[in-house]
Amino acid sequence: MTRSHARSIALEKVLGGNQRRPAPDYTVPNLGLGKLFVIFTLASVLVLTGCLVTWSHIQVITYNYQISQFYREQKELDDLKRKLKVELNHLQSLDRLERLAAEKYNMAPPEPQQVIILR
Repeated sequence: MTRSHARSIALEKVLGGNQRRPAPDYTVPNLGLGKLFVIFTLASVLVLTGCLVTWSHIQVITYNYQISQFYREQKELDDLKRKLKVELNHLQSLDRLERLAAEKYNMAPPEPQQVIILR
């Protein structure tokens, strides 16, 4: 007896020899090519529908994010516009212009004979 044969005999004694369960007695049903095509088509439609729903959901999230960014940017621009209006009113104030003319450009109010009235 060879060594491998002796091992297989010992293994059969440990495992119980030929007391294994027989294979179940059923057959795989034959669906046919038409039914397989219908199943494959339905599965494909379900997968494509799922992909479409997921894509549309991602688009909605992306557009909502962009809209919120645009609102934030619009608010910042409105704040800047308000600040610029305040600064423009300050720069155009007559008191400031008169003071600037007198201090920086050494200007004085006109004499009565320097005033020319246009009609």
